Amino acid sequence: MTLTFAAPVTFVLLKIIGATMGIKSNEQHQSEGLDLVENEEKGYHELA
Repeated sequence: MTLTFAAPVTFVLLKIIGATMGIKSNEQHQSEGLDLVENEEKGYHELA
């Protein structure tokens, strides 16, 4: 019962979000690092 409700609602919500603002970041932001682009901080700073 729950799965028959949750799966279609999740699918519809993901389609709406994907059509309006997108699910995934663009390639440039991914290559720069999302920590730096979105939060202006460096993740895993001890490795860099």
